[in-house]
Amino acid sequence: MKQDQNWLAEMESRRRDDEPSPGQEMAALMRRTDEVLKRLSPKDGAKLRELSAGWRELVLAGYALSCGYAPHTADGVGELLTAAPEGTAWRAENLRLTRAAEALADTVPEALPLSDRWDDLCTLALVLGQRR
Repeated sequence: MKQDQNWLAEMESRRRDDEPSPGQEMAALMRRTDEVLKRLSPKDGAKLRELSAGWRELVLAGYALSCGYAPHTADGVGELLTAAPEGTAWRAENLRLTRAAEALADTVPEALPLSDRWDDLCTLALVLGQRR
């Protein structure tokens, strides 16, 4: 948990004024998830909790991955996700979470908008990780 807080603090220090706060975005997504959970069945609630936890981990993993990646082109994030072996597992997990959200949306319509916001936060984490 301490490492998570360190990464969030680092992300905050690298963001520009016009970019959303990663910590605030993550907290807002967790609050929204908690609101949705209150009305779900235990089965759907467990799926949404698992989905949100997966996205949270992916944000932090993406930041760490991006920080450690030395790009060979000006588009470090694009290169990381398309050409670098390091990005393969991250991309696969992003796709898995997206598909899980699509499947869950049949019974939990909020799953897709929440996952879209998590995915946006993943992208921001990758961009912030490339800033030196």
